[in-house]
Amino acid sequence: MIKPAQKTIKSGVSFSSAGSAPRRIGFVANSGLGMYQFRRDVALQLQSAGYEVHCIVPEDAYTGQLIAAGLSVHLIKMQLYGRNPFQELALYRSLKNLYASLDLDLIFHYTLKPNIYGTFAASALQIPSVMIVPGLGNFPDLGNPLLRGLIMQALGKAVRLADEVWFLNEHDHGYYEGKDWLNETKSRILPSEGVNTEHYEYVELNSSDENKPLQVLFAGRILASKGVRDYVEAARICKQRGLNVVFTIAGFLGGGNPDAIDASEVEQWHQSGLINFVGDTDDIRPLLEMAHLVVLPTKYREGISRILLEAMAIGRPILTTPGPGTSPLVTHMKNGYLVPTDDPRAIAEAIDHFASLPHSSQVRMGSAGRRVVEANYSIAQVMRVYAAYIQERLRA
Repeated sequence: MIKPAQKTIKSGVSFSSAGSAPRRIGFVANSGLGMYQFRRDVALQLQSAGYEVHCIVPEDAYTGQLIAAGLSVHLIKMQLYGRNPFQELALYRSLKNLYASLDLDLIFHYTLKPNIYGTFAASALQIPSVMIVPGLGNFPDLGNPLLRGLIMQALGKAVRLADEVWFLNEHDHGYYEGKDWLNETKSRILPSEGVNTEHYEYVELNSSDENKPLQVLFAGRILASKGVRDYVEAARICKQRGLNVVFTIAGFLGGGNPDAIDASEVEQWHQSGLINFVGDTDDIRPLLEMAHLVVLPTKYREGISRILLEAMAIGRPILTTPGPGTSPLVTHMKNGYLVPTDDPRAIAEAIDHFASLPHSSQVRMGSAGRRVVEANYSIAQVMRVYAAYIQERLRA
């Protein structure tokens, strides 16, 4: 069933008119979820300016919502974690055929497989394309050296064929630069993929006391590399200390990711009372508003953590671990906490400290995070980058 589309708030950024003949722009990603949650605002703003926007994604629970939002959606078959060469060749061919049939003028690719096969297809048709790297993911750490080498070789070639490559942090840019992939390709760093600060409105933190427990939230994919087990162990430590804290986990299970935590393990945590598992949600805002502190003890190669930005926009202090996509977001003890990776006890200590603060200090932490988002990570800032590039690239 197609669910009602989430209302999209205008960013305040105006694109120039696309002209009398609409130019056709493709947005290609490895999931409808990512397209809907992270790129919908840009696509709709372009569409409202007169461009013809085509979203190309595999079918999932969010493709219907993209359609309901008013976007043109084209479904492709993509094995996210598959390595079958025949399936990979079929993906390349299907993208190439679709690009040709849509007669696209410009294409934005997101995530690893679209970045590789989509860029190859666009280049074969002489369509300019932008490769957007929303984090390195796990490909640099693959244990199979042959597979890792093949991916590196294909990705390096794709980078050289792209018109530009955009990154979300300096570290990832440096990684590609260190491979000598950017010698002949323009690159830039986006200020994240942008948070709509009107949609994620500031809501002042509720108070907690002896009768109202501190609400702590983890929201994201239920992956080992996201630090979920560290979060659960921190919950165990806090409960052993007698702290009045409720630990909630929101996110989806499975999805074929080899790093996914088994549903039975999550159910065991839930049944034991360690955590409250609420599953996936189409709108994270009610959970963020309920939370006092949002925790992401990640080891994953984040681009810029989306959930932390959304939490900060709503006015929630954050607790996270060092990384290229997390460290820039938090100033320790000002808008949250930065704790060592793989250290549940440090997470528990930080939560204990936060619980001991006066409510006014907790509120100041949350409002400081909101100011960081407004100053550096708003969707309006990201849209300005898209607008300038598109108008320059498609100028008649």
